[in-house]
Amino acid sequence: MDNIKKKKKNKKKKRIIIGIILILIVILLIINRTNKKDEGPTISTQVIERRDVAKSIGATGTITTDESKNVTSLLVNYKITDVKVKEGDHINVGDVICTFDTSSLRTTVANLNKSINVTNATTNIGINSAQRSLNDAIATKDDSKNGLLDTIHSLEAKIGELQRQQADLQKAVDAANKGADAAKTAQAAYDAAKTEYEAARTNAANAWIAKQFTETGVQYQLESVPETEISADPAVTAAKTKMDTAQKAISNIPDSSALQTQLETINQTINQLMEQRGALISQLNGIDSNRQTNSGIAALQDQVTTAQLQGSISTDSLKQQVAEYNKLLAETNLKSTVSGTITSLNVKKDDMYTGGVILTIDGEDQYIIETQIDEYDIPDVKVGMKVLIKTDATRDEELEGIVIYTAPSATNAAAAYGMAGATAAPTNSGNATYKVKIAVKTPNDRLRLGMSAKLSIIEDEKKNVLTVPYDALLQKEDGSYYIEVLQDGSETEKSEIAVTKGIEGTYYVEVISDEVKEGMKVVLPEVDKLDSIESLIEAMGAAGGIE
Repeated sequence: MDNIKKKKKNKKKKRIIIGIILILIVILLIINRTNKKDEGPTISTQVIERRDVAKSIGATGTITTDESKNVTSLLVNYKITDVKVKEGDHINVGDVICTFDTSSLRTTVANLNKSINVTNATTNIGINSAQRSLNDAIATKDDSKNGLLDTIHSLEAKIGELQRQQADLQKAVDAANKGADAAKTAQAAYDAAKTEYEAARTNAANAWIAKQFTETGVQYQLESVPETEISADPAVTAAKTKMDTAQKAISNIPDSSALQTQLETINQTINQLMEQRGALISQLNGIDSNRQTNSGIAALQDQVTTAQLQGSISTDSLKQQVAEYNKLLAETNLKSTVSGTITSLNVKKDDMYTGGVILTIDGEDQYIIETQIDEYDIPDVKVGMKVLIKTDATRDEELEGIVIYTAPSATNAAAAYGMAGATAAPTNSGNATYKVKIAVKTPNDRLRLGMSAKLSIIEDEKKNVLTVPYDALLQKEDGSYYIEVLQDGSETEKSEIAVTKGIEGTYYVEVISDEVKEGMKVVLPEVDKLDSIESLIEAMGAAGGIE
């Protein structure tokens, strides 16, 4: 009974409260309409500008790393003299982790190096001795060859000179043979001129005898005529000149027999020199092909090679030991090869290191951000996509990353496959999520493992395109898009422009049209106003639940 009374009282209170609310709503509506009458029509606009627009998928993730390194040392059974780090320290590449006592190892290496030096010196003496013998044998062979080559070159020079003389003589002989007929003609002309000359002398002598007999009555004999009288006769002088000319013509024709004799002599000399040259070349070839000489040189070369190999073998094992010991010495000051945070440390000062992990470092050479992407968006996430990253630690600086991994199956298998008996529901209303890894490409020393990061995975982006606010892009029943812009010089007159929807960003969307110009004012849709009691009540949730 008391419960029934209590329920009636509660209902009464609710009705009173609702009545008061309705009265307040009516008052607000009246005030709103009064103000509305006072206000003129207003249109909200925004200037159309060019922007960079990106279509992206938003997510949050945690900074981690795929690199974790366990540090060990080769210096097993050596004492640790100092430990330079502790758990939780941040360590960089090259930082010293710990130091070892390697004094005995250094002594061993020094002794081995001395042995190597002694062995090398002994080996070099043997190699140098063998090399000198080889060089001497090769020099002897080369000297013999060079002497023969010098003689051959000298013979070839003489042969070349004789061959030039031979060519000149052959030309002369050929010319003399061609002038044989001319020689006969010249001889005949000379003989005729000589006969004419002798006849002119006889005639001149007879004329002088006759003249003397007429004048003196003395009869002279032909041989008694003075030479001066004969030579003075013009006919004798003319015949003498003709005969001398013919004799000169004969003397100018070469004697082919003498030339032929000279040519034969030169040919014989050339043949002799060629035979000598051939014999010398045979001797030269014999030096190169002499088995005994070549065998001796080869044996000496083998001695050099053997000495080199023996020296190398003698020191190889020692050098190998030194190399191994030097690897150990390099870890006297054990240094980190990665950057990161020390998560475990297993040694301390004065420990005898017996092997095993000295410490573990979670590396930071490459930060990775792990995130979960909803099943709705995961098909659009591809390896290689650009990612914009923001963290509280890096303030307003926007870092860049790249998607390096997308999981092939859902992280939340129960949600993905509807597994029976699943006890934990995912936080995203039961949707499956998929792990995605993003590599941070922008270096920043403020980043740390475990930090949270806000992510924008860029599906597509365009630079410097005409954009309008997303709400300003309107759609007709046929699916086509348009925008409304204020006409030039007007604050209220609007006109429609058909556009093609381009890339869609978070707030802005690209519009494509030849009619859209930068600087136009695009009309923004009016915000819905509560202008009735019904709408006000509905907005306040008072339409139901009243008992």
